[in-house]
Amino acid sequence: MRDVTVIGVSDMERKIEQIAMTVGWPIMGLNTRLKQTVFKPVRRFRRDEKGGMLIFALLCFMGMLVGAGMAIDFMRYENNRSRMQATLDRAILAAAALNQPLDAEAVVIDYFAKSGLKDYTLTISVDEGVNFRTVNASAALTQNSLFLNMVGIDTLSVITAGIAEERIQKLEVSLVLDVSGSMGSNSKLANLKVAAKDFAQALIDAGRVGKVAISIIPYNGTVVVGSRLAQEYNLTVEHNASTCVRFDDEDFFTTTLSTSQSIERVAHFDYQNSGRSSPIAWPECDTGTDSAILPFSTSIAAINAHIDGLSAGGMTASDIGMKWGVSLLDPSARDVLTNLIASDDADPLLADRPVAYSDGDTLKVIILMTDGDNTNQYDIIQERKSGLSDVWLDHDAPSGSTTKYSVYDTDREEYYYPHDRTWHATALGGNPVQMTYPELWGTFSTRYVGSYFYRYSRSKRDDMQNSYELTAGGNLSDERLSNMCSAAKNAEIMVFTIGFEAPIHGQSVMRSCATSPAYFYDVDGLEIADAFNSIVVTIQKIKLVQ
Repeated sequence: MRDVTVIGVSDMERKIEQIAMTVGWPIMGLNTRLKQTVFKPVRRFRRDEKGGMLIFALLCFMGMLVGAGMAIDFMRYENNRSRMQATLDRAILAAAALNQPLDAEAVVIDYFAKSGLKDYTLTISVDEGVNFRTVNASAALTQNSLFLNMVGIDTLSVITAGIAEERIQKLEVSLVLDVSGSMGSNSKLANLKVAAKDFAQALIDAGRVGKVAISIIPYNGTVVVGSRLAQEYNLTVEHNASTCVRFDDEDFFTTTLSTSQSIERVAHFDYQNSGRSSPIAWPECDTGTDSAILPFSTSIAAINAHIDGLSAGGMTASDIGMKWGVSLLDPSARDVLTNLIASDDADPLLADRPVAYSDGDTLKVIILMTDGDNTNQYDIIQERKSGLSDVWLDHDAPSGSTTKYSVYDTDREEYYYPHDRTWHATALGGNPVQMTYPELWGTFSTRYVGSYFYRYSRSKRDDMQNSYELTAGGNLSDERLSNMCSAAKNAEIMVFTIGFEAPIHGQSVMRSCATSPAYFYDVDGLEIADAFNSIVVTIQKIKLVQ
């Protein structure tokens, strides 16, 4: 191999001068002409940088062209991927629905056939049982590159996957329904009945036998526990005419309700009516079975009948309704349900319910509905809830007689006969018996007792007429409800609330109680059916689990 020597312009000039001297050429003229015609352009070309910038610009342009092309290919890839993923999600959600009768795999295939996608491959697997269906699918297609092949990438693989499952969980539901007096207006109670029955029907129809247990807790200023359910709790025994109870403030911080600890029974009394109604006309605690709690039912017939029997009346105490609704979802009520099953008052398929909060196969739900603000709660004052009153009853007097009562006045140490307003040394009648306070309050209203039996003394009249006390006002009820809602949510009970034509404050209280603002419904009129339908959908919704 020859050695190549690169010479500069100055070296070339010296070489030419040597050749010219050898052949006798005039050096001065030749050198000048060569400099002008040869060496000067060479020096100019050597110093010129314009050619380098052009090459650099061409390289940059090529890089930008390749980058833009790659972006187009990647955009095509993302477009195909998103379309295919969206189609796959819709397909597996539809296929997993337990209420659709078609073959799950065929549903997925049909969705893709109608999607407009081409040259894809599908892999589908279906797992299903009595109360669940799981659809696992993946889709893939090969995308030819338009520009990425310039850097050696001829194709891109577009792959999507998803799993959808519908599983009918065990459901434990408490329907806490406002039946206060205001529910009797504007067809509210009628609309509620239709919506609540449709709600129960939807849950039980979509479930399987023994999967769904529904408790109905009607409430106004109190909650009627009901004679059978009351047997499972330790209610005080001042009377047995009705089964409403009152709770302490601390009871609203816990989801449990002890079956052994004493629970104070609300007196059976009427503080509103002033007429002579015997027995009392408007008891604070209703005695009817239709207004009582219906616990742990699986029978749509029993649920519908109970809802149909609801009537409006009384004040509003959603805190007490919520307490009972939550307590019947708490595992501490399991012994209660076991005993109800043993006495043939509950479905044996509900054995071992309510389940523990940690049971991942069971959903606990409470729906709290109101049309107003919390109001006042009343009970007879403690010193007149039990024991003997000053009123005597002649047991030998004919039924319906108005001349069989007398009142002993401790100041005068005499008996007052209210029917003729006279005083005597002995009680009226041949067999006078001193009435207990529960007997007195169950027979006459507090207003009538004061105005009739004690009309001989204004102070004693007023004192007896005011034998009841405020146990909770609206603000305290709101506070108790808030505490109860927090306890329920902390236990991961799903809390839905409905403000049915409720005032602004009532709506605010309900919104705060719900698991999230999305679980609160502000409705009017027939919209209550939409609220219950939405709750059904939320409870039963199919979730993308991956």
